[in-house]
Amino acid sequence: MPQFRYIAGTVALGLAAAIATALLDETGRLLARNTFWLLAGTLAMALPAGSALGLVLARTRVPLRRLGLAVAAGMVVLPLYFHAAAWLAVWGPFGLLALGGPAQRWFPLLGSIWIHGLYGAAWVVLLVYLAARRLNPHLEQQALLWRSPWQVLWKVDLPQLRPVMAAAAAWVVALTAAEITVTDLLRLRTFAEEFYLWLSLTGGQEQTAEALRRTIPGAVLPVLFAFAAFLLAERFLVGSGSGEPAPLRPGRGRYAAALGIAAWALLGLGVPLLALVRQAGVQVTQTTQGWQRSWSAVQAVHTIVQSTWEYRQELGWSALIATTAATLAVALAMLPAYLARRSRWAAAALGLAAALLLAVPGPWLGWGTLLLFRSPGLPWLQWLYDHSIAAPVVVQAARAAGPVLLVLWVAWAGVPPVVEEQARVLGLGPGRTFAQVMLPLRSGYVLGAWLLAWLVAWHELPGTLLVLPPGVDTLPRQLFGLLHARVEDQVAGLCLGLLALALGVAAAVTFPRKPARRAA
Repeated sequence: MPQFRYIAGTVALGLAAAIATALLDETGRLLARNTFWLLAGTLAMALPAGSALGLVLARTRVPLRRLGLAVAAGMVVLPLYFHAAAWLAVWGPFGLLALGGPAQRWFPLLGSIWIHGLYGAAWVVLLVYLAARRLNPHLEQQALLWRSPWQVLWKVDLPQLRPVMAAAAAWVVALTAAEITVTDLLRLRTFAEEFYLWLSLTGGQEQTAEALRRTIPGAVLPVLFAFAAFLLAERFLVGSGSGEPAPLRPGRGRYAAALGIAAWALLGLGVPLLALVRQAGVQVTQTTQGWQRSWSAVQAVHTIVQSTWEYRQELGWSALIATTAATLAVALAMLPAYLARRSRWAAAALGLAAALLLAVPGPWLGWGTLLLFRSPGLPWLQWLYDHSIAAPVVVQAARAAGPVLLVLWVAWAGVPPVVEEQARVLGLGPGRTFAQVMLPLRSGYVLGAWLLAWLVAWHELPGTLLVLPPGVDTLPRQLFGLLHARVEDQVAGLCLGLLALALGVAAAVTFPRKPARRAA
């Protein structure tokens, strides 16, 4: 029956895509073709490799397991424009390999597939890893009586993870279809990219009907796939499980698996970071033979420090907007997530809302915010748009509210009903039960939801680009502009400076200071 649902859902989505494509004009069909090949190539690259790696990391004791997991988490935490900048430093016109640029016919599509494929593979690794840690240990113990550890992985564990793999595939499709960062830099025309170009050229004032007709599949497709991912992964999100299974100890193939993890770490972060360091330290000098390029470690450090300091004002605006948006997102999502904890229909509605906020393309989010703040009957909104950071805060809070809804829903749904029943017996009303019982029990989830919201708000680029008021600029927007202008050294310096700041904050949080010893 589950296989039938997957097949039926795939056929239904395929028919809907075919009908929508048939109604498009020639330009719309070009956008559909580019979007299809981008999604197909990204899935072909991300799903098999990510599923296998996530299963091996979760269920076996092989060398370099922690390294592979750390690389996957780091790739997800780093924004997509960071990955785009890093890989342009590898095979861009002046990169480490200097394979070409957007003028090359292969560059836009294959380059977009490569960047999205690696980024999507990191998501698949983490989703499969988390689900594989919740598998039933008794099935493995029985299978180990007559099968080897590797056979248990592929014939016992893998079939149980098919819903999660389908959810991961749907989520990768949603992320890729909604993004314009890579496709805009590499000049690949997709549905989301076309809508962004229309907004940036006309400000949403001209040819609205034509733009909507051409690009509406680009807004609907990622939301549908994100909602499908939620439905497929729902039982893994709130299931209690039956105990974490002990990691398998495979004999043969351990070092081959470790070699695969090392290759993943090298491709995921090693080569891109090496290219960024090289690009930050490049210096051009004039000699009798002409202009020559060389590398200097002193120049690399100088570029990182100078670029980060030069854009300190944009860094401050980005932090302020993201902090305000994260706080607003948590405050607005807390009550809906709490009310949806016991109703399946309410949970489905919450999942649809989260999918809409998470997966709607950034240009559509920015366009909706522009329409809101330009309402003719509400002049005070126009004043706020011109004289405050309200518009970018709304965009980033809307984007961040998606994951916050899911995290808080999982938090409240995981509290046993008996806890609330005991609170009622003690005479606590609904409000006091939430404030004095439920909230303290899940304070860690609330803090985690806020940190995740801050990260998502910081990463949001396409929608923020369209609504920044005069005099306000953010670091992601500056990076995006420098990438378009091909200012390689400043891009590399900013990316490495951001990475150093992130590592410093992570170290400060992860390794707190030891308490001082009392004087004798």
